[in-house]
Amino acid sequence: LGVIHGGDAANRICGCCELVIDIRVLPNNDIDSLYNALCDVLQPVIDRYPNRIEIQYEVSPIPGYECKKDHPALQHIEKLVGHSAETVNYSTEAPYLNQISPTIVLGPGSIEQAHQPDEFISLDFLKPTKATIEQLIKDFCI
Repeated sequence: LGVIHGGDAANRICGCCELVIDIRVLPNNDIDSLYNALCDVLQPVIDRYPNRIEIQYEVSPIPGYECKKDHPALQHIEKLVGHSAETVNYSTEAPYLNQISPTIVLGPGSIEQAHQPDEFISLDFLKPTKATIEQLIKDFCI
């Protein structure tokens, strides 16, 4: 549970409460299966309190994404940066971009500083990232 909204005072029972769950879908997970599993787990509560619980998407679900380890572009980038690709637990636009063109998520910074108060990218990341992108343009576009 990431967000809970409900009530307007500590001394009253709230008439409505909203719980928001953020589930990050892995590449091999089926979004509908996860939704159905959540509904199945909550069914006893729904049965006990009919017409009081509603389960819905807050936003349209984003499919999981994985660039195949044997993709030539990924292998080229791993060699260029001297680092192996890794699985991460955050979401990007990669599943949508991959419908247009093979997609690899690559960029400066650390996820530890992302989406936080005073979010930042250390300047130490900028020069190597610029050099990597310039080299990728030379390797793939020129």
